[in-house]
Amino acid sequence: MAALQTIPGLGAGFVSPAPLLPASVGSENLASMPKVAERVDVTAFRQAPVHTILRMAGQLVQLDGQGSLGLKCSDGTVVNVSMTSPITPSLGEMLNHKVEMIGSKAQDGAILAACALPLTAECELGLLDDFVKMSKDHHLRQLFAPLEN
Repeated sequence: MAALQTIPGLGAGFVSPAPLLPASVGSENLASMPKVAERVDVTAFRQAPVHTILRMAGQLVQLDGQGSLGLKCSDGTVVNVSMTSPITPSLGEMLNHKVEMIGSKAQDGAILAACALPLTAECELGLLDDFVKMSKDHHLRQLFAPLEN
């Protein structure tokens, strides 16, 4: 929660502004995706067929000194990340931050990301994974499934 602070001329009790998030990368690609991406956790990602359109949250990490990226999930698993477009400085600003990658499962088991969206530091990845698990429950699935056109 943001700390209360005294702002000169305005008095006490104002909430300090949240830190700025890095810019999203590739959000222009979302309009051309064939369907709405389904949220998955590591288990669902592993079970998903190749080319499945999906979205997965985690912490963006650098895997080596040569620019390879990974998505560190709440259980500690790291999934390799490939980008459909060139890596931009904005993506570099997301390193070690929580992100949601939107794309498809690649043949090599990586996530082929068309878009990277920043998540706030307050986003609890474990709770997000619990949400994903709940959305996969056959009794609740219809409440969470994207609407088909």
